[in-house]
Amino acid sequence: MVIPSLPVGGAEWAFVRQANALAAAGHRITCYVPYANESAPALITALDSRVQRVSLPRLIASLHRYIYKLTLLWPRVNLEQRLHNFMLRRLHQRYGFDAVNPHLHSGTQMTCRAFATSAVPIIESDHGDYALLMQPGRHLAPHQPVLDRLDGMICPTQINQDRIAALPWRNALRSRVIPYAYTPPSVPVAPALPAQGLFTFGMVSRGVPEKGWQEALEAFARVQQQTTQPCRLVLVGGGVYLQALQQQLSATLRPHIHFAGAQADPRPWIESFDVALLPSYFAAESLPNVIIECLAQGKPVIATRIGGIPDMLNTPTGPCGLLVPLNAETQRTDVPALAHVMRQLMTHPDQHQALAERAPLAVARYHPHVIASALADFIQQLAAATLRPTAAPSLTQALVA
Repeated sequence: MVIPSLPVGGAEWAFVRQANALAAAGHRITCYVPYANESAPALITALDSRVQRVSLPRLIASLHRYIYKLTLLWPRVNLEQRLHNFMLRRLHQRYGFDAVNPHLHSGTQMTCRAFATSAVPIIESDHGDYALLMQPGRHLAPHQPVLDRLDGMICPTQINQDRIAALPWRNALRSRVIPYAYTPPSVPVAPALPAQGLFTFGMVSRGVPEKGWQEALEAFARVQQQTTQPCRLVLVGGGVYLQALQQQLSATLRPHIHFAGAQADPRPWIESFDVALLPSYFAAESLPNVIIECLAQGKPVIATRIGGIPDMLNTPTGPCGLLVPLNAETQRTDVPALAHVMRQLMTHPDQHQALAERAPLAVARYHPHVIASALADFIQQLAAATLRPTAAPSLTQALVA
């Protein structure tokens, strides 16, 4: 498996959980994380001890910024790619990977260039990158090495699979929908904040506008005006954008909103929520990890009707969350609709309880054993079709990217 680094993020956690799931199922996994020095310690330590992690030497990794600038100045030399070529090819010579699985498009680009003339199958895990690459005004020419070389795609949702079908792949790209793996907490989680008789709405995400932070604040302000029931909004995320939102808060709202900052482990904060929010209008939204994390702790979710979210909030016995639309004109979250369903779950405890009770049914589909079996089956089939039949019935090597 290959990924450039492991900062805190949904794609990065998905990478770690996929590697761990495959390792726990008995497969031999090597993770090439070249810039481990730019990673969050929590994600590095979260990798199973059975997963082998390989990075660039510390001195070279520390010079990444300068190597990148040199690559921009002399793109034909591309010193950065040459480093990855050396590392990836040496690893393949040593371990003889049955398949290489890059994550994030930057990881896929470095992998496809390194193995441009190799027969080893390359199977990418998409995290919504292609939705961004296919936006108007974007050019596919810089991504031609990927379009020419990639053998397979693991798509977290049907939406992702539909997107990639429109691209001009050189070969007959094989794809399969396999969601992310997740293991629910094995022991009770202590809430980060005391309840204090307050109905708590909470949001956990990256600190970028497209995740709907401003819309969550505006909807909460409406709820505050329309009810006398005590409530609060807890926002878990970091960055300059959220710091600016905090500074802009009105004196009226300030006592009712808690900015928790970035958290390596959001579970104690999620445990404080009565309802989780994800009013995202991010164009590349696929299968948000945070929704799985909230459902795993029995928290109903209010989210937008984009990406794979509608399927995530559906179970055989009914929904475990509520959906809100995007505004038809702005293509941003419909704030009045969001405020309406927030107030609805505050004032209808029976509905809230019913949604919470269905949450475990939704989480069952992300069980690591289920996901590891599906991943291994797809990778084995593709490896057999594109490279050679394997003698052993199990996946002997997977390079995680």
